[in-house]
Amino acid sequence: MPPRPLTQLTLALLKPDLTANSIKVNKVFSHIQQNDFNIVAHKTLLWSKDDAEAFYGEHRGKFFFERLCGYMTSGHFHALILEKPDAIIGWRALIGPTHPPRARINAPDTLRSLYGMTDTRNSFHGSATPFSTTSQYTPTKTQHQATMRFTSSLIAATSLALLSVNSVHGYGILGHTLTGQVAQLFLTPETARQVKEILSPYYDGLLSKAAPWPDTIKGQAKYRWASIFHYVNTPGDNPPESCKFEYAYSGHDVVNGLFNMTSQLLQYKLVEPTTPEQKSIREDALRFFVHFMGDVHQPLHASGKGRGGNDAPAKWGRAKTSLHRIWDGQLILKDIKDRFDNNPKAYLDNIIDMTNDGWQPEASNWTYCAPEKNEGDNPWSESTKLITKLCPKEWARSMNQLDCTFVWKNYDSTRDYSGDYFEEVTGEANNYLVQRLIAMSGVRMAAILNEIYDPPVPHSCHPSREQINDGAIVDVPRNLRIVKQR
Repeated sequence: MPPRPLTQLTLALLKPDLTANSIKVNKVFSHIQQNDFNIVAHKTLLWSKDDAEAFYGEHRGKFFFERLCGYMTSGHFHALILEKPDAIIGWRALIGPTHPPRARINAPDTLRSLYGMTDTRNSFHGSATPFSTTSQYTPTKTQHQATMRFTSSLIAATSLALLSVNSVHGYGILGHTLTGQVAQLFLTPETARQVKEILSPYYDGLLSKAAPWPDTIKGQAKYRWASIFHYVNTPGDNPPESCKFEYAYSGHDVVNGLFNMTSQLLQYKLVEPTTPEQKSIREDALRFFVHFMGDVHQPLHASGKGRGGNDAPAKWGRAKTSLHRIWDGQLILKDIKDRFDNNPKAYLDNIIDMTNDGWQPEASNWTYCAPEKNEGDNPWSESTKLITKLCPKEWARSMNQLDCTFVWKNYDSTRDYSGDYFEEVTGEANNYLVQRLIAMSGVRMAAILNEIYDPPVPHSCHPSREQINDGAIVDVPRNLRIVKQR
Protein backbone atom coordinates (compact mmCIF):
# COMPACT_ATOMS: atom_id res chain seq x y z
CA MET A 1 0.00 0.00 0.00
CA PRO A 2 1.49 3.41 -0.94
CA PRO A 3 2.17 5.80 1.97
CA ARG A 4 -0.59 8.23 2.81
CA PRO A 5 0.20 11.87 1.96
CA LEU A 6 1.09 14.28 4.72
CA THR A 7 -1.70 16.64 5.65
CA GLN A 8 -0.43 20.16 6.16
CA LEU A 9 -1.70 23.49 7.48
CA THR A 10 -0.99 26.83 5.84
CA LEU A 11 -1.96 30.43 6.44
CA ALA A 12 -3.96 32.25 3.74
CA LEU A 13 -4.89 35.93 3.83
CA LEU A 14 -7.51 37.59 1.65
CA LYS A 15 -6.28 41.16 1.74
CA PRO A 16 -8.32 44.36 2.31
CA ASP A 17 -8.97 45.23 -1.34
CA LEU A 18 -10.50 41.81 -1.95
CA THR A 19 -12.33 41.65 1.39
CA ALA A 20 -14.09 44.91 0.54
CA ASN A 21 -15.87 43.14 -2.33
CA SER A 22 -18.15 40.45 -0.89
CA ILE A 23 -19.00 39.05 -4.34
CA LYS A 24 -15.32 38.40 -5.07
CA VAL A 25 -14.80 36.92 -1.61
CA ASN A 26 -17.61 34.41 -2.19
CA LYS A 27 -16.04 33.42 -5.51
CA VAL A 28 -12.65 32.93 -3.85
CA PHE A 29 -14.18 30.68 -1.20
CA SER A 30 -15.67 28.62 -4.03
CA HIS A 31 -12.20 28.32 -5.61
CA ILE A 32 -10.80 27.16 -2.26
CA GLN A 33 -13.44 24.46 -1.90
CA GLN A 34 -13.13 23.34 -5.53
CA ASN A 35 -9.41 22.80 -4.96
CA ASP A 36 -10.08 20.45 -2.02
CA PHE A 37 -8.84 22.70 0.78
CA ASN A 38 -10.42 22.26 4.19
CA ILE A 39 -10.89 25.57 6.03
CA VAL A 40 -9.80 24.64 9.56
CA ALA A 41 -10.21 28.15 10.99
CA HIS A 42 -11.39 31.51 9.71
CA LYS A 43 -11.48 34.99 11.21
CA THR A 44 -11.94 38.53 9.93
CA LEU A 45 -9.25 40.85 11.30
CA LEU A 46 -8.39 44.55 11.37
CA TRP A 47 -4.71 45.20 12.03
CA SER A 48 -3.05 48.16 13.72
CA LYS A 49 0.21 49.50 12.34
CA ASP A 50 2.12 47.56 15.02
CA ASP A 51 0.36 44.32 14.00
CA ALA A 52 1.28 44.73 10.34
CA GLU A 53 4.89 45.72 11.05
CA ALA A 54 5.30 42.70 13.33
CA PHE A 55 3.89 40.30 10.73
CA TYR A 56 5.99 41.68 7.88
CA GLY A 57 9.07 42.32 10.04
CA GLU A 58 11.37 40.36 7.69
CA HIS A 59 10.75 43.07 5.05
CA ARG A 60 11.60 46.00 7.34
CA GLY A 61 13.96 48.40 5.56
CA LYS A 62 12.86 47.38 2.08
CA PHE A 63 11.43 50.04 -0.22
CA PHE A 64 7.91 48.59 -0.17
CA PHE A 65 7.66 47.95 3.60
CA GLU A 66 5.77 51.11 4.60
CA ARG A 67 3.47 50.87 1.59
CA LEU A 68 2.68 47.22 2.37
CA CYS A 69 1.92 47.90 6.05
CA GLY A 70 -0.26 50.86 5.11
CA TYR A 71 -2.18 48.68 2.68
CA MET A 72 -2.71 45.88 5.22
CA THR A 73 -4.08 48.33 7.80
CA SER A 74 -6.44 50.02 5.33
CA GLY A 75 -9.39 47.73 6.12
CA HIS A 76 -10.57 44.35 7.32
CA PHE A 77 -9.18 41.17 5.82
CA HIS A 78 -9.86 37.44 6.04
CA ALA A 79 -7.36 35.09 7.72
CA LEU A 80 -7.80 31.40 7.03
CA ILE A 81 -5.99 28.25 8.08
CA LEU A 82 -6.19 25.83 5.15
CA GLU A 83 -5.58 22.10 5.31
CA LYS A 84 -4.80 19.47 2.65
CA PRO A 85 -1.82 17.37 1.55
CA ASP A 86 0.96 19.78 0.50
CA ALA A 87 -1.23 22.74 1.43
CA ILE A 88 1.62 25.28 1.23
CA ILE A 89 2.58 24.46 -2.35
CA GLY A 90 -1.07 24.00 -3.31
CA TRP A 91 -2.21 27.39 -2.00
CA ARG A 92 0.76 29.29 -3.43
CA ALA A 93 0.13 27.63 -6.81
CA LEU A 94 -3.55 28.55 -6.66
CA ILE A 95 -2.93 32.24 -5.94
CA GLY A 96 -0.14 32.50 -8.54
CA PRO A 97 2.76 34.95 -9.08
CA THR A 98 3.09 37.97 -6.80
CA HIS A 99 2.72 40.45 -9.71
CA PRO A 100 -0.90 40.29 -11.02
CA PRO A 101 -0.18 41.67 -14.54
CA ARG A 102 2.54 39.04 -14.95
CA ALA A 103 0.13 36.39 -13.61
CA ARG A 104 -2.40 37.29 -16.31
CA ILE A 105 0.23 36.41 -18.92
CA ASN A 106 1.94 33.40 -17.38
CA ALA A 107 -0.77 31.96 -15.08
CA PRO A 108 -4.14 33.27 -16.26
CA ASP A 109 -6.21 30.83 -14.16
CA THR A 110 -4.68 31.81 -10.79
CA LEU A 111 -6.44 33.95 -8.22
CA ARG A 112 -4.06 36.90 -8.50
CA SER A 113 -4.62 36.92 -12.23
CA LEU A 114 -8.38 37.01 -11.67
CA TYR A 115 -8.58 39.39 -8.69
CA GLY A 116 -5.20 41.08 -8.08
CA MET A 117 -4.34 44.63 -9.07
CA THR A 118 -0.71 45.61 -8.38
CA ASP A 119 2.41 44.23 -6.65
CA THR A 120 1.16 45.63 -3.34
CA ARG A 121 -2.57 45.26 -3.88
CA ASN A 122 -2.25 41.68 -5.03
CA SER A 123 -5.20 40.46 -2.90
CA PHE A 124 -3.61 37.34 -1.35
CA HIS A 125 -0.92 36.12 1.02
CA GLY A 126 0.48 32.61 1.06
CA SER A 127 2.95 31.47 3.71
CA ALA A 128 6.11 29.75 2.49
CA THR A 129 6.52 27.60 5.61
CA PRO A 130 4.16 25.60 7.86
CA PHE A 131 3.16 26.96 11.27
CA SER A 132 4.98 24.30 13.22
CA THR A 133 6.21 20.75 12.93
CA THR A 134 3.19 19.68 14.97
CA SER A 135 0.91 20.88 12.17
CA GLN A 136 1.89 17.98 9.88
CA TYR A 137 0.58 14.49 10.45
CA THR A 138 -0.10 11.22 8.67
CA PRO A 139 -3.71 10.06 9.09
CA THR A 140 -4.22 6.32 9.44
CA LYS A 141 -7.69 5.36 10.62
CA THR A 142 -10.95 7.14 11.40
CA GLN A 143 -10.40 7.59 15.11
CA HIS A 144 -6.88 8.90 14.55
CA GLN A 145 -8.11 11.30 11.88
CA ALA A 146 -10.67 12.71 14.33
CA THR A 147 -7.93 13.25 16.90
CA MET A 148 -5.78 15.01 14.34
CA ARG A 149 -8.65 17.30 13.28
CA PHE A 150 -9.00 18.11 16.97
CA THR A 151 -5.28 18.94 17.20
CA SER A 152 -5.17 20.91 13.96
CA SER A 153 -8.06 23.11 15.08
CA LEU A 154 -6.08 24.01 18.19
CA ILE A 155 -2.94 24.81 16.19
CA ALA A 156 -5.03 26.91 13.83
CA ALA A 157 -6.65 28.78 16.71
CA THR A 158 -3.26 29.54 18.20
CA SER A 159 -1.96 30.79 14.86
CA LEU A 160 -4.94 33.11 14.39
CA ALA A 161 -4.55 34.33 17.98
CA LEU A 162 -0.96 35.29 17.18
CA LEU A 163 -2.21 37.24 14.17
CA SER A 164 -4.77 39.15 16.29
CA VAL A 165 -3.07 39.38 19.68
CA ASN A 166 -4.24 42.99 20.01
CA SER A 167 -7.82 42.16 19.09
CA VAL A 168 -10.55 42.63 21.70
CA HIS A 169 -11.77 39.15 20.83
CA GLY A 170 -8.40 37.36 21.10
CA TYR A 171 -9.82 35.03 23.75
CA GLY A 172 -12.49 34.03 21.25
CA ILE A 173 -9.82 32.49 19.05
CA LEU A 174 -7.75 30.52 21.54
CA GLY A 175 -9.35 30.58 24.99
CA HIS A 176 -12.71 29.41 23.67
CA THR A 177 -11.05 26.75 21.52
CA LEU A 178 -9.26 25.38 24.59
CA THR A 179 -12.37 25.32 26.77
CA GLY A 180 -14.25 23.54 24.00
CA GLN A 181 -11.52 20.94 23.67
CA VAL A 182 -11.39 20.31 27.42
CA ALA A 183 -15.15 19.82 27.40
CA GLN A 184 -14.97 17.45 24.42
CA LEU A 185 -12.67 15.12 26.33
CA PHE A 186 -15.17 14.84 29.19
CA LEU A 187 -18.28 14.19 27.08
CA THR A 188 -19.82 10.74 27.22
CA PRO A 189 -19.90 8.94 23.85
CA GLU A 190 -23.68 9.42 23.68
CA THR A 191 -23.44 13.14 24.37
CA ALA A 192 -20.68 13.51 21.78
CA ARG A 193 -22.85 11.70 19.24
CA GLN A 194 -25.81 14.02 19.83
CA VAL A 195 -23.62 17.13 19.78
CA LYS A 196 -22.30 16.05 16.38
CA GLU A 197 -25.87 15.63 15.11
CA ILE A 198 -26.81 19.14 16.27
CA LEU A 199 -23.79 20.94 14.81
CA SER A 200 -23.35 21.56 11.09
CA PRO A 201 -20.95 19.15 9.33
CA TYR A 202 -18.33 21.91 9.13
CA TYR A 203 -17.65 21.51 12.88
CA ASP A 204 -16.83 17.78 12.75
CA GLY A 205 -18.73 17.42 16.03
CA LEU A 206 -16.06 19.49 17.82
CA LEU A 207 -17.10 21.99 20.47
CA SER A 208 -13.71 23.64 20.01
CA LYS A 209 -14.57 24.64 16.45
CA ALA A 210 -18.04 25.87 17.42
CA ALA A 211 -16.96 27.82 20.52
CA PRO A 212 -15.52 30.96 18.82
CA TRP A 213 -18.51 31.36 16.49
CA PRO A 214 -20.48 33.96 18.55
CA ASP A 215 -17.54 36.38 18.32
CA THR A 216 -17.45 36.06 14.54
CA ILE A 217 -21.08 37.07 13.96
CA LYS A 218 -21.30 40.14 16.21
CA GLY A 219 -21.55 42.47 13.25
CA GLN A 220 -24.48 40.64 11.67
CA ALA A 221 -27.89 42.30 12.09
CA LYS A 222 -29.52 38.94 12.79
CA TYR A 223 -27.42 38.45 15.93
CA ARG A 224 -27.02 42.04 17.11
CA TRP A 225 -29.24 41.24 20.10
CA ALA A 226 -26.59 38.84 21.46
CA SER A 227 -23.69 41.28 21.81
CA ILE A 228 -24.45 42.23 25.43
CA PHE A 229 -24.80 38.62 26.60
CA HIS A 230 -21.03 38.07 26.71
CA TYR A 231 -20.47 39.75 30.08
CA VAL A 232 -22.17 40.89 33.28
CA ASN A 233 -21.88 44.28 35.01
CA THR A 234 -23.07 45.11 38.51
CA PRO A 235 -23.47 48.76 39.58
CA GLY A 236 -21.01 49.58 42.36
CA ASP A 237 -18.43 47.02 41.29
CA ASN A 238 -15.03 48.71 41.75
CA PRO A 239 -12.11 46.28 41.99
CA PRO A 240 -9.70 45.97 43.68
CA GLU A 241 -11.26 48.13 46.43
CA SER A 242 -14.59 46.33 46.33
CA CYS A 243 -15.95 43.54 44.15
CA LYS A 244 -19.69 43.19 43.81
CA PHE A 245 -21.93 40.82 41.89
CA GLU A 246 -25.71 40.81 42.03
CA TYR A 247 -27.96 38.75 39.79
CA ALA A 248 -30.40 40.80 37.71
CA TYR A 249 -33.56 38.83 36.96
CA SER A 250 -34.08 38.78 33.19
CA GLY A 251 -31.00 40.96 32.72
CA HIS A 252 -29.18 41.06 29.41
CA ASP A 253 -25.91 39.49 30.53
CA VAL A 254 -23.88 36.29 30.34
CA VAL A 255 -25.56 34.74 33.40
CA ASN A 256 -29.02 35.03 31.89
CA GLY A 257 -27.55 34.05 28.54
CA LEU A 258 -26.46 30.74 30.05
CA PHE A 259 -29.83 30.14 31.69
CA ASN A 260 -31.49 30.95 28.38
CA MET A 261 -29.34 28.73 26.14
CA THR A 262 -29.37 25.81 28.56
CA SER A 263 -33.16 26.01 28.64
CA GLN A 264 -33.22 26.00 24.83
CA LEU A 265 -31.05 22.90 24.66
CA LEU A 266 -33.19 21.05 27.20
CA GLN A 267 -36.43 22.07 25.51
CA TYR A 268 -35.20 20.77 22.16
CA LYS A 269 -34.08 17.57 23.84
CA LEU A 270 -37.59 17.05 25.20
CA VAL A 271 -39.24 17.99 21.92
CA GLU A 272 -37.05 17.29 18.91
CA PRO A 273 -37.03 20.08 16.31
CA THR A 274 -38.94 19.21 13.17
CA THR A 275 -38.25 22.19 10.88
CA PRO A 276 -34.99 23.62 9.50
CA GLU A 277 -35.66 26.83 11.44
CA GLN A 278 -36.00 24.97 14.74
CA LYS A 279 -32.85 22.96 14.04
CA SER A 280 -30.99 26.20 13.29
CA ILE A 281 -32.17 27.74 16.56
CA ARG A 282 -31.01 24.64 18.44
CA GLU A 283 -27.58 24.80 16.83
CA ASP A 284 -27.32 28.51 17.67
CA ALA A 285 -28.25 27.75 21.27
CA LEU A 286 -25.49 25.14 21.53
CA ARG A 287 -22.88 27.44 20.00
CA PHE A 288 -23.89 30.31 22.27
CA PHE A 289 -23.94 28.01 25.31
CA VAL A 290 -20.40 26.75 24.65
CA HIS A 291 -19.15 30.30 24.10
CA PHE A 292 -20.88 31.80 27.14
CA MET A 293 -19.39 29.06 29.32
CA GLY A 294 -15.97 30.39 28.33
CA ASP A 295 -16.97 34.02 28.84
CA VAL A 296 -18.33 33.49 32.35
CA HIS A 297 -14.99 31.97 33.41
CA GLN A 298 -12.94 34.94 32.18
CA PRO A 299 -12.81 37.24 35.25
CA LEU A 300 -13.00 40.50 33.32
CA HIS A 301 -16.29 39.40 31.76
CA ALA A 302 -17.66 39.61 35.32
CA SER A 303 -16.47 43.16 36.01
CA GLY A 304 -17.91 46.41 34.71
CA LYS A 305 -14.96 48.59 35.71
CA GLY A 306 -13.37 50.23 32.68
CA ARG A 307 -15.63 48.20 30.37
CA GLY A 308 -14.19 45.00 31.75
CA GLY A 309 -10.62 46.30 31.52
CA ASN A 310 -10.90 47.37 27.88
CA ASP A 311 -10.36 50.97 29.02
CA ALA A 312 -7.46 50.02 31.32
CA PRO A 313 -4.23 50.64 29.35
CA ALA A 314 -1.25 48.46 30.16
CA LYS A 315 2.13 47.40 28.81
CA TRP A 316 3.09 43.95 27.57
CA GLY A 317 6.81 44.04 27.04
CA ARG A 318 7.30 46.98 24.72
CA ALA A 319 3.78 46.76 23.27
CA LYS A 320 0.76 48.77 24.33
CA THR A 321 -2.27 46.74 25.33
CA SER A 322 -5.12 46.68 27.84
CA LEU A 323 -5.91 44.61 30.90
CA HIS A 324 -8.76 42.95 29.03
CA ARG A 325 -6.57 41.93 26.09
CA ILE A 326 -4.01 40.49 28.49
CA TRP A 327 -6.62 38.19 30.01
CA ASP A 328 -8.30 37.46 26.68
CA GLY A 329 -5.21 35.97 25.07
CA GLN A 330 -1.77 37.31 25.88
CA LEU A 331 -1.38 35.37 29.13
CA ILE A 332 -2.28 32.11 27.37
CA LEU A 333 -0.03 32.71 24.37
CA LYS A 334 3.00 33.58 26.51
CA ASP A 335 2.40 30.57 28.76
CA ILE A 336 2.29 28.29 25.69
CA LYS A 337 5.52 29.84 24.43
CA ASP A 338 7.45 29.88 27.71
CA ARG A 339 6.49 26.59 29.34
CA PHE A 340 5.45 24.47 26.37
CA ASP A 341 7.85 25.49 23.60
CA ASN A 342 5.05 27.00 21.48
CA ASN A 343 3.17 23.70 21.46
CA PRO A 344 -0.55 24.34 22.17
CA LYS A 345 -1.31 20.61 22.20
CA ALA A 346 1.17 20.14 25.07
CA TYR A 347 -0.54 23.02 26.89
CA LEU A 348 -3.91 21.29 26.49
CA ASP A 349 -2.51 17.92 27.56
CA ASN A 350 -1.11 19.54 30.69
CA ILE A 351 -4.54 20.99 31.50
CA ILE A 352 -6.09 17.53 31.26
CA ASP A 353 -3.32 15.95 33.37
CA MET A 354 -3.71 18.61 36.04
CA THR A 355 -7.49 18.18 36.05
CA ASN A 356 -7.16 14.45 36.56
CA ASP A 357 -4.38 14.69 39.13
CA GLY A 358 -2.72 17.98 40.08
CA TRP A 359 -5.90 19.90 40.90
CA GLN A 360 -7.53 17.06 42.80
CA PRO A 361 -9.51 16.88 45.00
CA GLU A 362 -10.65 20.44 44.16
CA ALA A 363 -11.45 19.53 40.55
CA SER A 364 -13.86 16.83 41.66
CA ASN A 365 -16.07 19.56 43.14
CA TRP A 366 -16.08 21.92 40.17
CA THR A 367 -19.40 20.57 38.92
CA TYR A 368 -21.13 20.72 42.31
CA CYS A 369 -23.76 23.46 42.42
CA ALA A 370 -24.82 24.19 45.99
CA PRO A 371 -28.55 25.04 45.95
CA GLU A 372 -28.11 27.92 48.41
CA LYS A 373 -25.54 29.56 46.10
CA ASN A 374 -27.84 29.47 43.10
CA GLU A 375 -31.16 30.03 44.80
CA GLY A 376 -33.89 32.25 43.41
CA ASP A 377 -35.80 32.16 40.17
CA ASN A 378 -34.64 33.10 36.72
CA PRO A 379 -36.89 33.56 33.66
CA TRP A 380 -36.15 29.98 32.60
CA SER A 381 -36.46 28.28 36.02
CA GLU A 382 -39.11 25.91 34.69
CA SER A 383 -36.37 24.19 32.68
CA THR A 384 -33.09 25.10 34.35
CA LYS A 385 -34.13 23.71 37.74
CA LEU A 386 -33.82 20.27 36.12
CA ILE A 387 -30.10 20.80 35.45
CA THR A 388 -28.29 20.30 38.74
CA LYS A 389 -24.85 21.25 37.38
CA LEU A 390 -25.88 24.70 36.09
CA CYS A 391 -24.60 27.40 38.46
CA PRO A 392 -23.82 30.61 36.51
CA LYS A 393 -24.66 32.94 39.41
CA GLU A 394 -22.00 31.35 41.60
CA TRP A 395 -19.51 31.15 38.74
CA ALA A 396 -19.89 34.86 37.95
CA ARG A 397 -19.64 35.70 41.65
CA SER A 398 -16.37 33.76 42.04
CA MET A 399 -14.89 35.31 38.87
CA ASN A 400 -15.84 38.73 40.18
CA GLN A 401 -13.93 38.00 43.40
CA LEU A 402 -10.85 37.15 41.36
CA ASP A 403 -10.99 40.67 39.94
CA CYS A 404 -10.18 41.92 43.43
CA THR A 405 -7.67 39.27 44.49
CA PHE A 406 -5.71 38.95 41.23
CA VAL A 407 -6.84 40.72 38.08
CA TRP A 408 -7.06 44.36 39.19
CA LYS A 409 -4.68 44.04 42.15
CA ASN A 410 -2.08 46.85 42.14
CA TYR A 411 -3.21 47.99 38.70
CA ASP A 412 -0.76 50.41 37.08
CA SER A 413 -1.00 51.53 33.45
CA THR A 414 2.80 51.82 33.23
CA ARG A 415 3.48 48.32 34.59
CA ASP A 416 4.87 45.61 32.32
CA TYR A 417 2.32 42.84 32.80
CA SER A 418 4.45 40.27 30.99
CA GLY A 419 6.77 40.02 34.00
CA ASP A 420 5.92 39.27 37.63
CA TYR A 421 2.17 39.65 37.05
CA PHE A 422 2.30 36.99 34.34
CA GLU A 423 4.23 34.67 36.64
CA GLU A 424 1.74 35.26 39.46
CA VAL A 425 -1.40 34.29 37.52
CA THR A 426 0.03 31.53 35.31
CA GLY A 427 2.61 29.92 37.60
CA GLU A 428 2.78 27.40 40.41
CA ALA A 429 2.44 30.01 43.18
CA ASN A 430 -1.29 30.33 42.44
CA ASN A 431 -1.82 26.82 41.17
CA TYR A 432 -1.68 27.79 37.47
CA LEU A 433 -4.75 30.01 37.72
CA VAL A 434 -5.24 30.76 34.01
CA GLN A 435 -5.08 27.10 33.00
CA ARG A 436 -7.31 26.19 35.94
CA LEU A 437 -10.04 28.57 34.77
CA ILE A 438 -9.92 27.01 31.29
CA ALA A 439 -10.25 23.58 32.86
CA MET A 440 -13.14 24.65 35.11
CA SER A 441 -15.05 26.02 32.15
CA GLY A 442 -14.57 22.88 30.06
CA VAL A 443 -15.36 20.40 32.83
CA ARG A 444 -18.52 22.26 33.82
CA MET A 445 -19.57 22.60 30.19
CA ALA A 446 -19.25 18.86 29.65
CA ALA A 447 -21.12 18.06 32.87
CA ILE A 448 -24.13 20.14 31.79
CA LEU A 449 -24.19 18.69 28.27
CA ASN A 450 -23.92 15.17 29.68
CA GLU A 451 -26.79 15.91 32.04
CA ILE A 452 -28.96 17.06 29.14
CA TYR A 453 -28.05 14.47 26.52
CA ASP A 454 -26.97 11.44 28.54
CA PRO A 455 -28.40 11.65 32.08
CA PRO A 456 -27.75 8.60 34.29
CA VAL A 457 -31.45 8.60 35.19
CA PRO A 458 -34.06 10.39 33.05
CA HIS A 459 -35.50 13.45 34.75
CA SER A 460 -38.77 12.49 36.38
CA CYS A 461 -40.59 15.42 34.83
CA HIS A 462 -39.30 14.86 31.32
CA PRO A 463 -42.39 14.20 29.17
CA SER A 464 -42.20 11.50 26.55
CA ARG A 465 -42.67 12.39 22.91
CA GLU A 466 -46.12 10.76 23.00
CA GLN A 467 -47.18 13.06 25.85
CA ILE A 468 -46.49 16.21 23.82
CA ASN A 469 -49.02 17.18 21.21
CA ASP A 470 -48.51 19.57 18.34
CA GLY A 471 -50.12 22.39 20.28
CA ALA A 472 -47.52 22.10 23.02
CA ILE A 473 -44.75 22.25 20.48
CA VAL A 474 -46.09 25.46 19.00
CA ASP A 475 -46.97 27.06 22.34
CA VAL A 476 -43.54 26.96 23.92
CA PRO A 477 -43.65 29.45 26.84
CA ARG A 478 -42.26 32.80 25.83
CA ASN A 479 -39.52 32.68 28.44
CA LEU A 480 -38.15 29.50 26.88
CA ARG A 481 -37.32 31.14 23.59
CA ILE A 482 -34.10 32.91 22.80
CA VAL A 483 -34.50 36.35 24.32
CA LYS A 484 -33.47 39.11 21.96
CA GLN A 485 -32.41 42.60 22.95
CA ARG A 486 -35.28 45.01 22.87
